Amino acid sequence: MIIVRISELAQASLALSALEAYTIEHLRNKKEEKTKLETHGTLFGYETYSYSKEIVYQIELVSTDTSTRQWQNRVRWSRSARDLKQDFITSFYPNFDYLGTFHTHPYDHYKSVPRGDHGSYFSKGDLRSFHKNKEYHERVGSRVFILITVAGMQKAGTLPNQRIKNNIIQVTFGNLRLWVSAYCVLNRGNSAPPDLVVSPPINDYVFLECPNLINLVEYTDFGRFKDGKYVASWELNKDLEGYFIYPSIENFIDDDDFSAKDMIDSYNAKALDDCADSDEFD
Repeated sequence: MIIVRISELAQASLALSALEAYTIEHLRNKKEEKTKLETHGTLFGYETYSYSKEIVYQIELVSTDTSTRQWQNRVRWSRSARDLKQDFITSFYPNFDYLGTFHTHPYDHYKSVPRGDHGSYFSKGDLRSFHKNKEYHERVGSRVFILITVAGMQKAGTLPNQRIKNNIIQVTFGNLRLWVSAYCVLNRGNSAPPDLVVSPPINDYVFLECPNLINLVEYTDFGRFKDGKYVASWELNKDLEGYFIYPSIENFIDDDDFSAKDMIDSYNAKALDDCADSDEFD
């Protein structure tokens, strides 16, 4: 058996990337879709072995590829982005290595997701891309692919997060359902150089472990995806609006240090004059 284990923070990063690409409008031209987009990213971690000699791919870090071109039915990823990230990780974090990539498959509604394998399959385009770039994947060491299928529901789901198959996990956030599945790259024989193939969508020898994702506790109601937009929980329930305690200026500046206080006031006043009603960062 091959064990694909995803750390708690890596699981959160995968879920956030999938949810954002699906629910949040992206700035695109008028003729292109703005929500329910596919997304793509890079997986880092390490390869080890269990005491029973099983291969373990431990995913510790997930980086969404901001250079990826996104559509609702495909993505165009960048080799240069992957190479840059691997260089950065191997140069400064030698305990991690590039393991593979993840991408998402969005569906309008969960009832349109193929039921047999819960939508957790590589499309023909995915497989074509792998085999077309097989020499590249061998050179850089692609060993794991994570696929996340995302679909909306009319109402919030009541099914508990659960394991569907050895390599497929189902999770629900509000009225959004995700299926997370793991694929591994295999050598078709014992050849050298290897004849690389991808494990099938459902099998008994790839085991996906996401304990934190399955056992997530919803402490506060998650928001909803309604009418093509995400509505945050605090907008649905005004009682959730919080009161946050921010550090007081008096904690850092003496009462008689008027110049420091004036500097803070003038700095913020100028910003308000220059950028009124703006949410942008230059």
